[in-house]
Amino acid sequence: MPIFQIIPILALVMYFFYMTYYYAAPMFWLKVLLFFGHIRYRGADIRFTAGKIIVRIPKGDEEAVYERPLDLDPLSRHLAMTACA
Repeated sequence: MPIFQIIPILALVMYFFYMTYYYAAPMFWLKVLLFFGHIRYRGADIRFTAGKIIVRIPKGDEEAVYERPLDLDPLSRHLAMTACA
């Protein structure tokens, strides 16, 4: 019966689309955003100190400084995403 041979192939095709939609496409867009962010903020200075995060972005003749105090203990944070969320 050829229908029983098509079922596993369709399952593989569905799994391929699932992996593409939930993993490959978001990682691709993240890489694109990181690339454009690197190009735009090439001269930015990011420092993680004991009590806060300091970001310095040069804008023409001026320099924008953003500071954010940490709500977490710096030793307990394992991901930068947790500190910057």
